[in-house]
Amino acid sequence: MNRKFYVFCILLFAFSIVFRGFSYLETGSGSGSGSGYMVAPSVVFTKWRIGRSALGTDINNEEHCSFITSTGTSCSFEASVGYKGGNQPKDTFSPINPSTVIWSVIDGNQGIESTSIQHNWSGLHPEKLSGNTSFNVVGKVKLDAYKSTTKPDLCKDENNHRRHERTPLHRDNTKLAFKIKFQADTKAGQRVSAVLSLEADPIDQIRQEYVDLNKPIPDRNESTWPDEDTYDFGHYKKMMNAGLDGYFQAWINSMNKQERQPRGLPNLTKQNFTLNSGYRNPHHNYHHSGSTVTLSPHMYGYALDVDGRDLNDIAGADQAKMVQAAYAANPNARWSQKYPNKTHVHADWAPRDWSARARDNTRNNAGPPPNDFSLPPAGTDTVACDKRRENNCSVMVSSSTEHYVTCGDSSCGESYWSCDSNDYDEHRLRTCTWERLPNGENCGKSWRACQYPPVKITGTQYSIASPVCVTDPNGNRHCAERNSNTAPSGGETNPDSNAPLEMIYACGVHSGDASLASSHSLQASCSETDSYGQGCTVTGFYKCQTHTHQYPALISGACGHTYTSDNASSHALQAGCLVTNANGDGCTVTGFYACGSHTHVYPVTCLRSGCRQSVSNQWVHLVRCSTCSKKYWSCDPVGVGHHVTVRTCRRTGCGVTFTNCTNGACSSDWGNFDTHWPK
Repeated sequence: MNRKFYVFCILLFAFSIVFRGFSYLETGSGSGSGSGYMVAPSVVFTKWRIGRSALGTDINNEEHCSFITSTGTSCSFEASVGYKGGNQPKDTFSPINPSTVIWSVIDGNQGIESTSIQHNWSGLHPEKLSGNTSFNVVGKVKLDAYKSTTKPDLCKDENNHRRHERTPLHRDNTKLAFKIKFQADTKAGQRVSAVLSLEADPIDQIRQEYVDLNKPIPDRNESTWPDEDTYDFGHYKKMMNAGLDGYFQAWINSMNKQERQPRGLPNLTKQNFTLNSGYRNPHHNYHHSGSTVTLSPHMYGYALDVDGRDLNDIAGADQAKMVQAAYAANPNARWSQKYPNKTHVHADWAPRDWSARARDNTRNNAGPPPNDFSLPPAGTDTVACDKRRENNCSVMVSSSTEHYVTCGDSSCGESYWSCDSNDYDEHRLRTCTWERLPNGENCGKSWRACQYPPVKITGTQYSIASPVCVTDPNGNRHCAERNSNTAPSGGETNPDSNAPLEMIYACGVHSGDASLASSHSLQASCSETDSYGQGCTVTGFYKCQTHTHQYPALISGACGHTYTSDNASSHALQAGCLVTNANGDGCTVTGFYACGSHTHVYPVTCLRSGCRQSVSNQWVHLVRCSTCSKKYWSCDPVGVGHHVTVRTCRRTGCGVTFTNCTNGACSSDWGNFDTHWPK
């Protein structure tokens, strides 16, 4: 019993070895590959750039795999894949065949699908399994444009009592996402792949709104992306906050100093005011809150709207005094005003030149421009031919199996090594070089030896693998090659001893070796072009003959240039210029030629949203106060009242005249005060 058991175990072990040997050989098979078991290498994404996002290098880092698109409807991308872990041992791993690489975009949402993909490899040749090898791709995907939403019930709550219950509505609250897939086969026939999963994180979900609405894009590395707080009036759990709490407190301190403390009244606190608005994400700002400002500072965490209230317990909302207090609280306050027919006061603390800088997109790093993507130079490294060990092929090639080709004849279809002289001779294309047949006609038939089995001729003993064409002395007809005026090899003789040994070319003028026939063929057209790129119009001539080039007539345009009819549109008189500025205003220049240049002229309006008068310069109303040297809008009644209107202190014994911007210490019969009390 024990002996039988031992014999069974030995047989089972032997069978497992044999079976494993067969499986190794099968796994390692493939055209031009060596025998033996080879492991497929692992590949990994090494770097990528998506849309306007920064370079990503860590596939496990959520921020590196987050992105915003190039525009609201397209997203360019570039990525690279390399061998995981660097150099791979060549005796263990089967290298990637670069001709099998396929890149694709998969699993996109919001209508994301690829529109163009280009790829190459760079560095050392992929078959060297080097860590310096990189498989690269650039491409572009298209996506659906966002759709504005109607004002939801939560956003209709004018007192904002339920603002923390709002949910994002932009792009249906869907974070943009898609995947880039790399796929290739090894020389041993194994499939390798890698997938880069990309999805916008909460910050980039908000930043995408700035892209979609074509607004300056805040940088994700700014310190103004805290979680929602009292000043968040948007849709998200993240917001931008440029120090609103400190600005608000300074504003209240200024109101207390001007209106409460001189009257001995208790100071007001934040709880005594109602916030009407703070940070607003772009979709809410334009589609729900009703903002019409081209570039609202609320979208960048710079502004507050606070409901007006009385400041001195007398009566009525002192909105004008709240405006003055906002300026007094911070000399760098960019803007504060009371809107007509509104109960709130707006104040923002953006830098004074913020609006102009933001319009130029220089306030924030908005990422690389949409089209700043290109492949690195393609690799030129070469490898030895796989046939080198067998037939001493010494040619360095772009792929070790480059010489392993398929016969061009569909009835054959056999793969062979073109660097093997025997294989090449069997499958190469031959041409019959018997110039004349017995009937006086030329042959010129092409064939391959693999198409015809050798034919044994009786009498004179020789064999030729060829189609029937020429009659030999024994009555057999065969095509044949020859390289001289002697008879072809195999014992054949020229069947027509009186026929000339040279071929008469198609031109009818020249004759010679058949290999030169193409130099005397009939040409359908001339390939020459003139200095304007126009092709010669001469047709139907023989290549060995000369002809005078003829080109279409040139046009002398009214613009002063000479051009072809194909370029006439580039020199035409233009009725008007189609260029627009950042505000969407069209250039007003007319009557110019398309080939010329001109200085764009745009209709401009005052930059202040409450004015919009047509002016010679959009900043013309922004003037400097002659007394305090600060700037104000001369078209704004509040600004004029603050810097221009002369007031008189009503306190007995003072009577000083002043403007609000220079309101200072008051010495009167009532005592000394920090500010005058205007009539």
